[in-house]
Amino acid sequence: MSQRITRHRLQVAADLDRFINEQALPGTGVDESAFWAGVDALFAPTELAGIALGNAFAMAPMTRFRSPGGVPGPDVAAYYRRRAAGGVGLIITEGILVDHPSAGAEDAAPRLERPAAEAGWRIVADQVHAAGSKIIAQLWHQGSEREGFDGGVAWTPSGVREDGSPAGRA
Repeated sequence: MSQRITRHRLQVAADLDRFINEQALPGTGVDESAFWAGVDALFAPTELAGIALGNAFAMAPMTRFRSPGGVPGPDVAAYYRRRAAGGVGLIITEGILVDHPSAGAEDAAPRLERPAAEAGWRIVADQVHAAGSKIIAQLWHQGSEREGFDGGVAWTPSGVREDGSPAGRA
């Protein structure tokens, strides 16, 4: 466990201890030692789908639109590395458009399958791994709701919108 997450853990533990003892536990019948064992488990190494993680904390995905031409650059690698260095066990990337004409049209949304984008993601992954974390891709396809904003035709599994009206092609 990194020094940084250890210090953070101590502060979190102190804050939680104060909250638990003063507000949450009194009169509830919750076993304080069992509660703290659960908190400690969050900081312990774990495994998810065969991936060894340093702890059970995961960074949720966020859409950032910081990859011009769909290619994540050094600033994207630095962004994810900073999150990994903070001690998070697993990072889930922002939405990465699959390489299909109907997936989405945002120029600054990252792609995955273009050679330059693949190389950019390799650098991102290497930076995250070097900081002691793991990273997985959130694949993104905007589905039937993307139709109309850029003139592209949406491809959907059914060709039908949620309200039952036709949408794109199946």
